[in-house]
Amino acid sequence: TDLESLFSADLPPNRATGLLKEGTDAVDNLDFEAASAKFNEALTFLDQNPAVADAREIANAWLHLANIALQTGGKPGVKQAQE
Repeated sequence: TDLESLFSADLPPNRATGLLKEGTDAVDNLDFEAASAKFNEALTFLDQNPAVADAREIANAWLHLANIALQTGGKPGVKQAQE
């Protein structure tokens, strides 16, 4: 593994923070589909840019996705949220 390519000196701007804020606002407005898309986009960004990844942001995104699954999925949503 080339660590310099994963943790380069030129860090991209952390788009995840904005995406998480937009996702939280969408949850507050009960737009779970848009919120889910924003949280997944934030997780994808953080996965592709581990140098800017923050454990708290990752945990918050997964927590919100589990919350959305519980609120919208019925019994299958409970299983999905537990996973």
